[in-house]
Amino acid sequence: MILAIYNTAKALWSRANDWIKAPEPRATVPAFDTPEQAAAYMAQHIPYTGDPAGGAADFYLHPERLQAAIERGYVKTLAIDCDDFASWAYLATRDTGSRVLFTLRDGDGWGHHVICVGRDRLGPWAIDTSGYRRLPDQSQGTILRVFNEVFAGSGVRFVEAVSTSYPF
Repeated sequence: MILAIYNTAKALWSRANDWIKAPEPRATVPAFDTPEQAAAYMAQHIPYTGDPAGGAADFYLHPERLQAAIERGYVKTLAIDCDDFASWAYLATRDTGSRVLFTLRDGDGWGHHVICVGRDRLGPWAIDTSGYRRLPDQSQGTILRVFNEVFAGSGVRFVEAVSTSYPF
């Protein structure tokens, strides 16, 4: 319940931030044929720079603003974290099949991670800041198991995976 309220507030803040930043350049996010292609592009062009204000003012950066920054060469000046990777991947994989964002809550109750999960003709997949991976299924249990393995060395332990609406 707390995560649902947080996600709603974050989406509203993201849209407000995007409205404020409306004059900034935008570019169309390319549509990739496969999630592997989208993830490879992300790995090459999108740096993880971290949350603004240590996460206190966290928001989704509109993927078209992120794409413009990539194309114009100032991407490293932006605050880019997991939700920005996930929302960019959500748009970049629009032609590959169904997809949804998931917010993963860690055991402390406040920490979280956002991923893009989809299904194409080969089955389920996920993209996040660590890259692309195939999933055996899209169940909450599988998502938690896989991402707890991915982040095993970080001290984070995810306990909930919540489907999250694309904020734009």
